[in-house]
Amino acid sequence: GQPKWWRRGACTSAFFSKDGTHLYSLDASGRLDVVDAESGKLVQPFFVPEVETDHELIGAGALAANHNVIITVGGRGVVATWDVGSRKRIFEDTPFGKDVDLPVLAISSDGRYFAVGSETGKLVVFRLSDQLR
Repeated sequence: GQPKWWRRGACTSAFFSKDGTHLYSLDASGRLDVVDAESGKLVQPFFVPEVETDHELIGAGALAANHNVIITVGGRGVVATWDVGSRKRIFEDTPFGKDVDLPVLAISSDGRYFAVGSETGKLVVFRLSDQLR
């Protein structure tokens, strides 16, 4: 079949909201947009890098729907959790140091844990509730 719609530009990660009405679309510059899933139109930017060096903050993302939290991983080793409603960063860590890309992100099906990994051969598991305090 034919695609419903498409957006131009590089996309490094995408994931749907809990109710399926919005798509979070991450581009290569680190910009995370909220897009209407039905029309493909931009609803609002979720995160826009403030300075040029921020573009590496987000390389991939996922939604922990039961906590209403977005988890992001990226260059410079940054792992972050974001409140969906306020769009504020809740937690940030660099578990592998600051010079490691983190291309791997997984959330457990019950939303209790998330894991991040890198080419260093390490995988770190976080309890999501610990990162929301």
